[in-house]
Amino acid sequence: MFNLLKPLQIEHFSVQEAQSAKVGSFWKDIVLFYPYNRIYLVTDGNAELYLKNTALNLKPGRLYFIPAYSIVRGSCKDTFTHYFLHFQTDTLSETVLKAASFSKDLPAPDGAEALFKIIVENITDANKLPAAALAVNGAFTVLLSHFFRDFQFSGDVLRFADTLSFIDANLTQPISVEDLAARSGYNTVYFSNQFAKTFKVSPKTYIIQKRLDYACNLLIGFHSVKQAALLSGFTDEAYFSRLFKKKTGISPTEFCTLSAR
Repeated sequence: MFNLLKPLQIEHFSVQEAQSAKVGSFWKDIVLFYPYNRIYLVTDGNAELYLKNTALNLKPGRLYFIPAYSIVRGSCKDTFTHYFLHFQTDTLSETVLKAASFSKDLPAPDGAEALFKIIVENITDANKLPAAALAVNGAFTVLLSHFFRDFQFSGDVLRFADTLSFIDANLTQPISVEDLAARSGYNTVYFSNQFAKTFKVSPKTYIIQKRLDYACNLLIGFHSVKQAALLSGFTDEAYFSRLFKKKTGISPTEFCTLSAR
């Protein structure tokens, strides 16, 4: 039997950055360009985040979980002050987070700001000092735990763990739904139906989304649009550009320009 706690243990997570920041209208031009999961604690002011499936009104005194690659655009008319941290996970943990149902917007619990301060104060030394690493991991674990009070998870997702790892490792190669089904030991129709039931998108759509996510990383890393298209598995640059604009609301060229600011 699969142990659900395994992919949620701290070794599967890595905090990349943490700060306290006061931002203004320029925030809308930079908020999109970070390929990480995020936790926000807003302390003053308001802002809007528009995600793939919803809009978030960021308000003081609330804690937010922002899934990686989910932001379409942001809006900040005046100024707002917030703590933020960016973190990465491995494929299995990312799968659990995507497939699970849990609150992503909740009242900030007592001590949330103190936990963020611990992370901000120690993040610079976390890669070289054990005490700093433990401080960051401990405070991060407590912050993350608050989002799991009403956590609901279907174990069905674990049967696709190998499939998701295979997709991640082969984004630049042709990937057919038929091959994925055969690797899993299912016929194509059953595999597609079960995959869509679990992840709310078809296998083909999931592959395209992962390729577009990877292309965002490449564009942020100063690859050209043509390079990003080819390296993320798209043989047709025009088709890639259409899908990219549909996902983000802007063209790959505009994305490159904004991310270089």
